[in-house]
Amino acid sequence: VIDIENRELVDEPWLERSMHSFDIETGQPDPMVYVTVAPDFASAGKVVRYDASAVAVDSFQAGVGPGPIAFHYREATNAEQEADQPVTFQLDQNYPNPFNPTTNIRFHLEQGATVRLEVYDLQGRLMDTPVAGQYGRGVHTVTLDATDWASGVYIYRLHSANEVQQRKMMLIR
Repeated sequence: VIDIENRELVDEPWLERSMHSFDIETGQPDPMVYVTVAPDFASAGKVVRYDASAVAVDSFQAGVGPGPIAFHYREATNAEQEADQPVTFQLDQNYPNPFNPTTNIRFHLEQGATVRLEVYDLQGRLMDTPVAGQYGRGVHTVTLDATDWASGVYIYRLHSANEVQQRKMMLIR
């Protein structure tokens, strides 16, 4: 483990786990650490993304024996920057859908708000609350992990002070 600011070894590891390779996304306001995991070099690996506090944010599948990570940056055009600014309160369809066992849920806020994202089964039982709190203006994405859930259709609902939107998603095992 190296302190990247001072390039010195530290006493306590920042993250304790086995990994194949890693890289730090330094070109963003909130840098993320990407770690590749190759379980046995015969089955698919994955990439796990960690925030600066060593908390796993999300992960995605990679090929067998995932190798080095490369970041590609480009300047957004004015039209792209304007398109990125949300104009309404909006809950997008999850992706992928159907999913197994993780999916991403994206929502847009035209202004900062206290929001709550809840997931229910078709019997109306609350399964998870992946988002609860204050979020700023912009587009936000949360990864939902349904590892312990049964196959089926689920409803996810986004609440703000005066708006509610919901959508369906399908878990297939």
